[in-house]
Amino acid sequence: METKKTRPSQLVHVRHKESIHLTSQMVTQRGNTDRGRSSELSQAVTLSTRSTSKENRTVSILRPHGESRRIFLGLTLVSAGLFCTTLSHIYQAGHRLDSLPRQESSNLRPPTSVNDSLCRIYLAESSIPNGGLGVFTTEFIPKGGQVGDPGLCIQVHIPEGVGADQLFSHTHGTNAFFFGAERHGRQFCSGISTIVNTQMKRSNMAITALQRPSNAGLTRFDSPGAGAISLHYGQFHSVLKNIPAGTEITYDYGDWELPGEETKVTKQIMPHRPLGFIRQHGMCMDNIKVKPSLIAHAGRGAFASRAISTGDLVAPAPLIMIQNKHAFQENELLRNYMFEVVSGSLMAFVPYGEGVNFINHSRKPNVGLRWSTNKFHRGNLLTLSEHDFWEKAWPGALILEVYALRFIRPDEELVLDYGDSWETAWNNHVKHWKQKSKLSYVYPSDLDETEVLRTVKEQEMHPYPSNLAMACFNPFADDSSSDEEQDELEFRMTERVLEEEDYNCWCHVLDKAYDGKEEEILYTVSLQCSGRSEYHDYDSSIPKSQQEILTKVPRPAIRWENKPYQGDQFLKDAFRHSMAFPENLFPEQWKRVTSASTM
Repeated sequence: METKKTRPSQLVHVRHKESIHLTSQMVTQRGNTDRGRSSELSQAVTLSTRSTSKENRTVSILRPHGESRRIFLGLTLVSAGLFCTTLSHIYQAGHRLDSLPRQESSNLRPPTSVNDSLCRIYLAESSIPNGGLGVFTTEFIPKGGQVGDPGLCIQVHIPEGVGADQLFSHTHGTNAFFFGAERHGRQFCSGISTIVNTQMKRSNMAITALQRPSNAGLTRFDSPGAGAISLHYGQFHSVLKNIPAGTEITYDYGDWELPGEETKVTKQIMPHRPLGFIRQHGMCMDNIKVKPSLIAHAGRGAFASRAISTGDLVAPAPLIMIQNKHAFQENELLRNYMFEVVSGSLMAFVPYGEGVNFINHSRKPNVGLRWSTNKFHRGNLLTLSEHDFWEKAWPGALILEVYALRFIRPDEELVLDYGDSWETAWNNHVKHWKQKSKLSYVYPSDLDETEVLRTVKEQEMHPYPSNLAMACFNPFADDSSSDEEQDELEFRMTERVLEEEDYNCWCHVLDKAYDGKEEEILYTVSLQCSGRSEYHDYDSSIPKSQQEILTKVPRPAIRWENKPYQGDQFLKDAFRHSMAFPENLFPEQWKRVTSASTM
């Protein structure tokens, strides 16, 4: 049996070695929503620097028109040559083009679909001992590049001892990627970040979370979809060093090791497989790209990266198995991302394939579900009794395939039938939904993050909306020197982009003053760095000597967040309903299980 992949409860976060100065341009733009995906991702592609004259400048790369014409002409000639060459390699069966190198083609079967010749990211047998499945690239990825689309994380509270153990092993620690304003429990992140294996200090990918919580344009003021999707979209998979084609993508889990001698092996090897092996035995992972959905109130959606023929694989979807679906509260957001069995079973399944959790519902679907034929799908487990299944199953042992029910055009939105129960529940929700008042709530992303902040004294006369709180970057959070007894600490400028989890303390502005040297207003704040899932109003009766005071804090190091449990995810009337697992895929011997047999 394979070694089960588990993660530590607290993730050690890998960061880039490149550094750039913190400026106000790094703060999320006002009014940022997923309906404009280009603005949502703008932080990831813009570099801001601070010059010696204290001017903030944005670095852009422009290509001269003459160079563009020369490149276009060259590409045209090359494309023409490649077209003529590939015509001679058309397969007679299926009329598909062979894009594989000539020296490899004798050892490979023909591609099973047009997608295989275009795919760049695969799920295949890991090259790391006991690694199970791994993520591979079939093209060179330069240092600083990205692997796949930005990922989605879902905040989830995992109850203990009630049949949800598998989910714990495939979730990230509380402080992994996002600040605590919307956080409770752990973070389930679908796609590449959960599928990749670890190689500790030799890993080639880091996970960064540059984006603010985003409601994808679904607000409590105008959409019944508000609170029905995760706000935590924008988990980037950044390449730490040049990755050659055929290399397995790995990520440092932190304080985690394979047992025994296998630890030494994984430290020494560069995980790699021949391109032929990957294409022949792997499953394509980049047929899906994420964009704003065309369906009303759906938020984000999954779209076809390329044409997909009828019956072809769209995406693999390894499953986390839940023994008792009632382990979760009715308002748990994860319910919207899991499959439940309708016919007399307490089991549920959570898919974590790349892009799969963005596929929306339609009664006219263009994709369906089936069990995978890949050898890493342990289909023999489906023949066991339920008791024996839970004795032997592990996360990812069962793999679904999302496949095309008909020909799918490039850029066509992918839709799946969630079932009658889901549609009935959604229609009832829409019918009874009531919009919320704009007087009682303000989205943090709608505020101007460059605006001068009010002190706690000024807020007595002019308070901010009650759902808002300030979060600060504390540069001494991981510095043991900050433990020394001193009344105040002076802010220390960092020379890197601040990430989502860096805003690690609640804070209250006590004072502010214009600094002529820095040519900006600097703040004195009182930090609240413990118990980040809890927020406390400023208590002026506590002596400053007993407070954690930080001085000379620049405005970009302070930003707005929702107070705990004030985000749309926690709306009392937010939509919650799981998807129906296909009856024909569920073993008959598991369908008549009573509540008592699984408790």
